[in-house]
Amino acid sequence: MLTDNPSSPMILVVEDDKGHARLIQYSFENVTEEFCLKRVSTLHAARVALDQHAPDLVLTDFQLPDGEGSDLVALAAGACPVIMMTSHGNEQIAVEAMKIGAQDYIVKSAETFEALPRTVAQTLKHWSLIQSRKQADKAALRAKKDWERTFDAVPDLISIIDINHTITRVNKAMADSCGITVEEIVGRKCFDTVHGLKAVPCSCPLIGMIQDAQVHKFEIEERG
Repeated sequence: MLTDNPSSPMILVVEDDKGHARLIQYSFENVTEEFCLKRVSTLHAARVALDQHAPDLVLTDFQLPDGEGSDLVALAAGACPVIMMTSHGNEQIAVEAMKIGAQDYIVKSAETFEALPRTVAQTLKHWSLIQSRKQADKAALRAKKDWERTFDAVPDLISIIDINHTITRVNKAMADSCGITVEEIVGRKCFDTVHGLKAVPCSCPLIGMIQDAQVHKFEIEERG
């Protein structure tokens, strides 16, 4: 149903055909979910509406009196999803619409108008999941950068070595101790880099760790 409730999803409908606009409005009037609908008929009016108050979704005709609805994808700038509508099915238009970032593409018909509230609800749900994933990715990236800064700031010598005795990661203190950069030390063998040996020594603690999968603690005195 249509409502003025500000907490309900606000849909910006960009449609210059009055008949189609009435069908769109009718479809939203006859569902139990609440939606707010704002209708404009030109690209210019849509631009003004986007500047004044960002909607939750843009539902736009492809062909408008003063331009193409596809321009609204860029105007929305990722702030909300855009669903493109056309009066005639055109695979090329559909492909281009999706490539530039439209969330969906539909061909106008009695059936698609009737299904619009469901289509909009599904698009909003999918958009919410996309935004949640983006936020999670950003949080993970921030955590990774924080960990890297902490790892490099630790004054102790730290290195991560795989089962083949290859150094996969070191902190700055470890690299400085070896007299080379972090980038230069990664990929080298630990016995060569740290001890200047050509093969793994029998006393290597990694051998015991691999054999019994237990934590081994030991002390090494480096004479400088």
